[in-house]
Amino acid sequence: MAELISDEELRESPFDNWDTLAVWHSSEDVHIQPTARKLLTKSRPKLCRRGSLVRVAHCTFFDAVVLCTWTDLFGPQCRHIWLGSVLPSTSFHTQLLKVLPRLTTSGELTRELDNDGSCATRYYRLPAEGFELGTFVFLAEIDGSNCRCALSLIKKLPDDKLSKYLALYQICQERMTTLIKKLVTQLKKTEELTTAVLLRFTDDLAPFMIAVNHLGSSCNDEDDFQESQTTISPMFAGTVLNASKSSPRCFSLPRPFLDICITSHLQTSGRCVIVGSDLAIVRRLLKTLALFLSPFLPNMKYKSNQIFTPFTDERESVRYDFGDRLYEPDLVLQAVSSSVIDLRMQVFEANSPSTIIDLDRHIVRRTHSRDVYATEHERHERARLDSIEGKTTRIYGNKLSEMTNPAPLVRAFLDALNAEPARRHPLQLSYFLRSLERTALVLIELSHGSRATPERPLPANKRDKIREVLNLKDYQDFEIILAMSWKLDNESYARILGDVREREDHLSSFFSYNDT
Repeated sequence: MAELISDEELRESPFDNWDTLAVWHSSEDVHIQPTARKLLTKSRPKLCRRGSLVRVAHCTFFDAVVLCTWTDLFGPQCRHIWLGSVLPSTSFHTQLLKVLPRLTTSGELTRELDNDGSCATRYYRLPAEGFELGTFVFLAEIDGSNCRCALSLIKKLPDDKLSKYLALYQICQERMTTLIKKLVTQLKKTEELTTAVLLRFTDDLAPFMIAVNHLGSSCNDEDDFQESQTTISPMFAGTVLNASKSSPRCFSLPRPFLDICITSHLQTSGRCVIVGSDLAIVRRLLKTLALFLSPFLPNMKYKSNQIFTPFTDERESVRYDFGDRLYEPDLVLQAVSSSVIDLRMQVFEANSPSTIIDLDRHIVRRTHSRDVYATEHERHERARLDSIEGKTTRIYGNKLSEMTNPAPLVRAFLDALNAEPARRHPLQLSYFLRSLERTALVLIELSHGSRATPERPLPANKRDKIREVLNLKDYQDFEIILAMSWKLDNESYARILGDVREREDHLSSFFSYNDT
């Protein structure tokens, strides 16, 4: 039971540079600070940089609800905070608020949003800061400017038990969508200042924050977990990630082999060939890797301040029923018979980097990264032409290195699946793929901003600095993001890495391989 907090304590400034605008007890009982009344008057300039804060004098499930905005003049900023009677941990102010505006709004600048109250939903997990975020992105009139907004429901990650926030977030989505439409309408049709509208919006938001607190407190962890394990998501049915009832914490393939399969699959932009004699496990792995294909990303061209236009669906280029069929280079994901002759050479001679997974021997091989592969492929084709013309030359090819190290991003994702109940796995997958896409978008923007070109790519020191900023210190993680960047913008890859023939000093995918 939380201690009863007096009005005097609620009126105090909770953080540095954040003064309390008002204390909300109910829609009929709102105590506005005398020093804050000038923020609500019309004589106040409409354009305002200083954020506002309202305390809700009740215990709430969320640590905070935060409205962030992105304006052309000020960029990303935290505009308004709703806090319950219990203050969040110090990391909320010292860590989360510093990164929250850019995190929730910067990746949405190229998205087409309508100014009709509709919103896009996002979910983030920030282990470093210790919080989970359910975010709703929308357009609204804020401080006289039509800008992108992100309203985030923030909950601290529990230290000693599984989080139930994913399930509660699903319940919250419908109600929050209705509340946001109401907020956008109020901001659009009123002559009041934005701060006054946000204060009045507390009458709708605060009861919701309190109601969710009762809902979250009424859940029983143990019963919820046991019931969740028997609830199988249709999305994961028939995959190796579908934990069995007898062993709910185990996948159908051993780790770290499964980690390596997914890592290589992502690093080669989803192009993968599976070989194995056990048809059942082959199909299960095939369905598993198909989960990581992008329904809207392939062949998209990314341009700053423009939206995406989908051309094809990767999932339409998957062959599930293979039998004794041979390798088809035009397919993204496929399984082939183990009797296929010289499969490694056929994969190498395709026009894109690919992965070969041998389920019988538990070996994963892949071509080099796209920049190195392009050079090797061109050299191989030139050598074949010289051979046809009778010239003595060396035929290059068959350079598919064995993968031995999984990416930490993939390892953390599978660990999260093992830790969470089965019915929450689709949300975990959606968040994982979304985080890869957002990181790739930031990488593309940074390459645009540095004015890099294929002829003059990012210098090695800048590339390493970007990796550090994006928390991609492990190169396996960086290659996954590079592959996603290539899907979004083919040219961005060359701007980041350049022509490997001109730069043999730094990048060769960190693989060692034999010429045999």
